[in-house]
Amino acid sequence: MRKIFRTRWLPAFALVIAVTPLLTKIGFTRPYLADARLRDEIMSRLVAVGACRARLTITRRNEAVAFSIEARRPGGDVLHLILSTFVVLTSGTSWPVPADWSVINTVECVGPGGSGGTATAFSNSGGGGGGGGYSKSVNLTGLSGNINILVSGGGSVGNTYFNPAAAAFPSSGQACGAHGGGNASGITHGTGAAAGYAIGTGNITNTGGDGGDGSPGGGAESGGGGGGAGSPTGNGNSGGAGTNTGGGTPVTAGSGGSSPGGGAGAGGSTGAGGTGGSGTNFGDAAHGTGGGGAGGGVDSGGNAFNGGGGGTSGGAGGGGSDGNKGGTGSGGGGANGLIFITYTPLIVVATPIPQYRLPKYEIVGY
Repeated sequence: MRKIFRTRWLPAFALVIAVTPLLTKIGFTRPYLADARLRDEIMSRLVAVGACRARLTITRRNEAVAFSIEARRPGGDVLHLILSTFVVLTSGTSWPVPADWSVINTVECVGPGGSGGTATAFSNSGGGGGGGGYSKSVNLTGLSGNINILVSGGGSVGNTYFNPAAAAFPSSGQACGAHGGGNASGITHGTGAAAGYAIGTGNITNTGGDGGDGSPGGGAESGGGGGGAGSPTGNGNSGGAGTNTGGGTPVTAGSGGSSPGGGAGAGGSTGAGGTGGSGTNFGDAAHGTGGGGAGGGVDSGGNAFNGGGGGTSGGAGGGGSDGNKGGTGSGGGGANGLIFITYTPLIVVATPIPQYRLPKYEIVGY
């Protein structure tokens, strides 16, 4: 299904300021589309063509959202400026290259996070899982037809990739791939994802953080924290190790490792581990690189709790705790991977558009 929204004509500077509140008001649930990258692009394109007034059109079709601007210059002519299109892929095995695809593009892959380990009664708590990796390829060329993709689920120890050459993790060519973090095994932490594959000037490959080890002892042990996912600005951080009071309670759990895009889950002392923070570096709390979940704590009654889940996307789960009453907590689940695609079609000249007054926004078609 296709939905189209359009603003009224505004002074060029006012259109840039109005982007975020307009998208919120007309009901978009994915505000990452109005992040700083989009606003900067709008401003640079309007300045480049010398626009004095402009209006924004937003077209949403399934997982893709496209933006275009009609920019009026002082002489009266109107240019149609096609802005970046954003595509979020969370599943599937192939992606059709759109007709308006251009060589101005980025493909970002986030690997899935590993799951935390389950505690063993009167023996040890669980370790945290490893965070997923992050890769970004820039200005891929020669793409057409259907692209092989894979977005692995949390705890699968699988990969995330975008590869036109084969249905496999890439090692060369116009592609992108990020590895998944390892699962914890009992007390032993999961290893953070290794650097993946990326190509193009300005490409990035960052690793996921290691999980924290669980604690031995047979008393009351908290779980280790999960590792954070790698991000565009750095490697994921490692989770904190679990602790053992030698039978005393409560026991504070190991905190999750943060991602440069999402905060760590806080280590709790009286309950389940906190969930890793969802990443916001793609603009919202639903699509980004997440922090690791915290390990489960032990409360004053000696009860065990589960580890926290990893933050979206790529954060690892925390380990479960071992209470001194024989109860055990399960490890938290790792977060799924993600593919985030951005591409910018070229500028084309449009025919003049009549200057009739529009409301602040309107739905102009489906």
